[in-house]
Amino acid sequence: MEEEVEEQEEGPPTGHRRRRQSSRRFSAASRQAIPAPPKIDKGSKHLVDSCESRIEITTPFWAANSAGEIRAIVNTKHFPQAIHQEICKGTKTSRCSGDCTCEQKYTYHRLLAYDPENDCKGIFIDWFLFPSCCACRCPP
Repeated sequence: MEEEVEEQEEGPPTGHRRRRQSSRRFSAASRQAIPAPPKIDKGSKHLVDSCESRIEITTPFWAANSAGEIRAIVNTKHFPQAIHQEICKGTKTSRCSGDCTCEQKYTYHRLLAYDPENDCKGIFIDWFLFPSCCACRCPP
């Protein structure tokens, strides 16, 4: 028997609805391979980022969720939750100057967490905002 479930995710990216279908519905022949992401050569002499940034991969133990509440993040040896961050080094560079500024961009991540002030809530998934990239922004 085929089943189809409609669910609405909770969290900051509201208004998004998606349909989830049971894995029993798809056969191996109907699944499409997901293409590999393009390789980006950071050492390329032809392309240069306008803004300087540093890359960090962190496994946070504490973070403020999307509501600004401090949560403990589940991060153990057997269950690591790593976040890839790109953090702006400054607001101006030789390529991003004048009226333009380097701006930090952020993205939401869903992480397994718990409320340290309410053990009865147990472990749950919550939304957390982390730095994702640095972009040179100019007025129109």
